[in-house]
Amino acid sequence: MNTSKLIIIVLITTILAACGSKKKDFVAVYKSDMDTQIAWADNPIPGLVKNPLAKSGIYVCKVDSIHPYGPTFNMAVKNISEKKFNHVKISCWMKAENQSAEPSLVLDIQDANNKSVEWLGKKFTGLELNTKDWEYYEYEINLSEKDRLKDSNVYRIYITNEKTSGVYCDDLEISFY
Repeated sequence: MNTSKLIIIVLITTILAACGSKKKDFVAVYKSDMDTQIAWADNPIPGLVKNPLAKSGIYVCKVDSIHPYGPTFNMAVKNISEKKFNHVKISCWMKAENQSAEPSLVLDIQDANNKSVEWLGKKFTGLELNTKDWEYYEYEINLSEKDRLKDSNVYRIYITNEKTSGVYCDDLEISFY
């Protein structure tokens, strides 16, 4: 009898949790698995390296003091999607050489004259960094604040790390919703 009650409680809890979860409707998703950076760019960024331990494919981006920037998404707000969006989620898989690295996921909002009007970065440091395995990291930004959604603005989105200790990045994804 107690087993039956437990099963019913578990089922009801599962149903309530499923009903309560909010699914995000992404209007535009842009991905870079680092392998396509090699295939699609005449001059791939210098930090792209072959690595047998890549999260996917055979290339990863190593970001360090020598190559402090990963691939950059660069697009005017008006060209991102015909559907309205108010948020962006920047995500990627990272693996640090050691915990002294300080990678950041960045949204640099520039005006029509390529002048930075707002720089938004989320830094991942210390024990937060995984040095043994690939780990998923993300940064969500509310774009409805200030003038972030102005049609003439340009979003430059990238990963950066200026420390000597490198960070490997793979499967960068930018989702607007």
